[in-house]
Amino acid sequence: MNFFTANPIDKLFSLLSLSHFTEFYYDDNSVMQRERLFVLQDLQNAQKNKPAPKVHAYISEDTHGGKHVINMSFMVERVDGLHFANYHGDNIKRADGLWQETCLECFIGLADGGYIEMNIAPDGRYALYHFSDYRTPATPIQTDKVTLSWRADDNDNVLVYERHVSLDVSAVADLLPEQTLINPCAILNIKGHLHYFAVSSAPVPNFHDKAFWQKW
Repeated sequence: MNFFTANPIDKLFSLLSLSHFTEFYYDDNSVMQRERLFVLQDLQNAQKNKPAPKVHAYISEDTHGGKHVINMSFMVERVDGLHFANYHGDNIKRADGLWQETCLECFIGLADGGYIEMNIAPDGRYALYHFSDYRTPATPIQTDKVTLSWRADDNDNVLVYERHVSLDVSAVADLLPEQTLINPCAILNIKGHLHYFAVSSAPVPNFHDKAFWQKW
């Protein structure tokens, strides 16, 4: 990228440092175990070489005070026609079916073959599911083994949307291997059509397929 001729959003993403995200989560007592910045692509448009909004996901791990926490930040470029609701604390509640609209997601593999699925809607609604195997149970049931807390979400600007959450995974920490398979992804409603974003996927997007999850 030629920095001097690049458009503003390209400059913003290129200059983005991990410290921008860590400010939401860490204090002097925090113990960071691992972190990674993931670049998500529009799985359909990538095959057609069509432009798509930039989407990044930063994921880190923090262990201190007897807690085991996974922190997640999503950064989504504003584009015409993107339906991205305003965040408000009054909207925080568990809700199912969020994948039918704009939804930010992450799948976390467990050592016993199961996995956790997180869905967050931009407005504050969320879901946490525990699967024992691939799409098992077929009708997902929200789990109490993992808890979610929203972080500061007042950094939306003219270029990007940001959403930040922490997952307390202390109850399943023994099932988190040293190198965990993870799949941050997103579903964006753009002009009434759902676009599926991930680092990688089969030709037909399937976020549950561990063959396309990332090592973390």
